[in-house]
Order: sequence, then C-alpha cells, then structure tokens
Amino acid sequence: MNDSPAPRSDLRTRASEELKRYAIISAYLFVCFVVVMLYGDSQSPAKQASWAAAGVALGKALVVGKFVLIGEALKAGTRIGAPTLLHRVAWRSLGLLVVLIVLKLIEELIVGLVHGKAVGVILGELGGQSWLTLLAPVLLMLLILIPMVTASEIDRALGSGGLKRLLLDKGE
Repeated sequence: MNDSPAPRSDLRTRASEELKRYAIISAYLFVCFVVVMLYGDSQSPAKQASWAAAGVALGKALVVGKFVLIGEALKAGTRIGAPTLLHRVAWRSLGLLVVLIVLKLIEELIVGLVHGKAVGVILGELGGQSWLTLLAPVLLMLLILIPMVTASEIDRALGSGGLKRLLLDKGE
C-alpha cells in the first residue's frame, strides 16, 4: 500500500490555508492602507486620490502581508508568557511590529543597493529623517496590527474557526 498521496494532500491543504490567510491579511492591510492614503490626500488640497495610490496600497499590503506571515512563522511575540488575552495581544502585536521594522529596513537596504546606493548612504537617508517622521508610521502600523492580532487571538481562544462561527452563524 502506498501512502504518498496523504502527505501531498496535507501539503496542498496547508498551502491552501496559508494562501487563504495571506489573502485575508493582505485584504485587511489593503483596506487600512487605502483609508490612510485617502485621509492623507484629504488633508492636502493639492493632492487628489488616484488609482495609482490604490495600486501602491495594494503593493504595500501584499508585501507587509507576507512580512506578517514571516513574523507569525517566527512566532514573534508568542514566546513570552502571557497570562491573559490582553497580554498575548500586546506581546504578539509588539513582536510582529519588531519583525515588520526589521524586514522594512532590510527591504530599504535591498532597494537602495539595487539602485546603486552605498549602504552608508541608505542608512544616512534613513537616519537623516526626524524622529516624528520615523515614529509616525511605526505607531500607525501598531494601530493596524492590534485589531488583526486581537481577532486572531480571540479566534484561537474560541477554538479554530470560533470567531467566524460567532460572527456569522445565526443565533437560535
């Protein structure tokens, strides 16, 4: 008897679940990034919202979505003993934020190197920004991560698919 189809089936199931998770995370991030861009555009009378901005938001959502999955695979923020759901949300959100910051720095370095810039120049450009310019997107990303992590932790606490059932099943 040959057992090879079972592992292939498990791999397909896992890949399907991972792709579904990536799509959900990226869709959530896309909505958040579009709203932030629309808000920014509404604050500047000279700027007009465009489809190009939505394309940029989609690109960022896909990249950051993959970064989030990498952070989850690294179990960022989950290795710290957290006695309550609130603690787990806080630590996991902060852990994912640290991973996103590190991966964003790596991304900036790679993009700079591809464009022929020296590492010192790239780091100088990043370091030459004001602390507020550096801090604002970090805080914004934390505010975006908290609801996403909260939903994930509530789902885990309710059992797999528990949040979906709670939100979508009709009460009797």
